Amino acid sequence: MLLQLLLRVLCCAVVHRFFERLKDYSSAIQFLVVSKCNDEAFQMAQRHGYMEKYAEIIGSLNGISHLSLVYDVLITSAKEDM
Repeated sequence: MLLQLLLRVLCCAVVHRFFERLKDYSSAIQFLVVSKCNDEAFQMAQRHGYMEKYAEIIGSLNGISHLSLVYDVLITSAKEDM
């Protein structure tokens, strides 16, 4: 079980770095969210100015029930930009 988790995390890191090197931040963020690496996806979105895309990906994968989360993400990002 621990080995599977470790392999998942390592594979996730390799794939998201691949997209990052291509400067395809949208795909990297989407991959991280699908892989349940939400903290990394959030940090990457903040670093590269893709918070709206992050919110869109979260919303599309999790449906309407998470609109408040998306709203909170956008509000937090807007406050940090001020």
